[in-house]
Amino acid sequence: MSPHCRPAWRRLFLRAARTDVFVGAILATRRRFARWAEATGEHGMAERTPERLTWAVGRLGLSGDEAILEIGCGRGVAVSLACPLLNGGTITGIDRSATAIKAATERNAALVAAGKAIFRQAAIETFDGEAGPFETIFAVNVNLFWLDAKRGLEAVRRLLAGNGRLFLFYEAPSPGQRAKIAEILPEKLAAGGFEVLETEAPDRSSLLAVVARVGGR
Repeated sequence: MSPHCRPAWRRLFLRAARTDVFVGAILATRRRFARWAEATGEHGMAERTPERLTWAVGRLGLSGDEAILEIGCGRGVAVSLACPLLNGGTITGIDRSATAIKAATERNAALVAAGKAIFRQAAIETFDGEAGPFETIFAVNVNLFWLDAKRGLEAVRRLLAGNGRLFLFYEAPSPGQRAKIAEILPEKLAAGGFEVLETEAPDRSSLLAVVARVGGR
C-alpha cells in the first residue's frame, strides 16, 4: 500500500512513533553528555552548583585559619566554595581520579597559585598528609565510610589534628537509603575509634550529615 493511501490514524501513529524515537535519542544524548561533563569538568553552559556541596560547606563552621582536607574532591567545586571563607587557612583536595584532579586544579588555578588550595591524586589510605595535620576533614558522597570504613578511618585518625573533626555528608538516592546510611555510619565510626558528635537529616530532603571526632580527644 502506498504511504499516501494509509488511513489517517495510521499516518499519525507512525509520525508520533518517529517523534518519540527522536525525543528519546535527544534525551539519551543529554544524559551521556551530563555523565561526560561530570567526569571531565567540561560544560557548555553555566554550571549549577549541587545543593549537597553548598549545604556541606555551610556546615563546616570554618573559622578561617584551619588546615582542611577534602576526601574525594572531584572537580574541586567544594574547594572553590570553601576558599573564600579562609583567612590564612588552606584546603587540600585529594581524589583517586587523575582526570578529576586535573579539572579541579584548572578550576581553582588562582587559588592554587596563591597557595590556598592544593590538589593531589591519592586515595585517603595512601595520602602522605601534605599540609596536615588537619583541623577539618570532610567528604561528600564517599561511600567508603559506611561500606568499608576501617581503612579510611585509620587514615583519618593519622591525619586529624588533636582537636580535629570529621564531617561526612551524603545525598542519598532515596529516604530509605538515607536511613540505612544513618543507621550504619555511627556503628562504623564507633568501631573505628570515633565518637559521633552530631547527626543532621533535614526534613523533605535526602541529605545527611554526620560529625565525629577521635574518641577520647
